[in-house]
Amino acid sequence: MQLQFVFITAALSALVVATPSSRGEPASACTTGPIVCCNTITTASNPLAQTIIMLLGITVDPSVFVGLTCTPVATISPNACAANLVCCEDNTYDPLISIGCVPVSI
Repeated sequence: MQLQFVFITAALSALVVATPSSRGEPASACTTGPIVCCNTITTASNPLAQTIIMLLGITVDPSVFVGLTCTPVATISPNACAANLVCCEDNTYDPLISIGCVPVSI
């Protein structure tokens, strides 16, 4: 019984440590590409995201965060982004979808 408790406690601790912060990373830490302003941030398992991914013929892990309807911040002021400022690993498919997104703070 004690061994189960130790195992469960260790597993939960690892999960808490591995969970990303909702505050986002600083914009200066964004090394994957330009910062973009996305109307929606969701996972690739979202039905709308799945449809776009399927139409583009790409493969994306369902748990990966994606941005939908994104605009590069270079074309607008970061303060003008009323939606979600994110840094994404793959902006190849802008403005439809950006893949591997992480919130950023400016």
